[in-house]
Amino acid sequence: MARGSDPSAQRQAKRRAPTVAGLCDRFLEEYVDQHCKPTTARDYHSVIRRFIRPKLGPIPIAEVTRADVLAFHRGLRETPYQANRAAATLSHSSAEGSL
Repeated sequence: MARGSDPSAQRQAKRRAPTVAGLCDRFLEEYVDQHCKPTTARDYHSVIRRFIRPKLGPIPIAEVTRADVLAFHRGLRETPYQANRAAATLSHSSAEGSL
């Protein structure tokens, strides 16, 4: 505080920062539910619910790094098809979510 910064305001701003989970919600509501066929929409919802939210959901968008995404993808290496679908969904949601 002596240097002119407000630690409380910084903490509050960090808590209010958009997260990956929020981006996923926005992607599902504004893009998937409006533009995708039912089967595709079901797949997006499933991938986000099963893989993206548990691992990356609480992280603020601004703090997600390439290393985080690579670690996420590698963490699913036992199921390569799902790993690639999850990575593609994450990529697509960030493009449609206007990161």
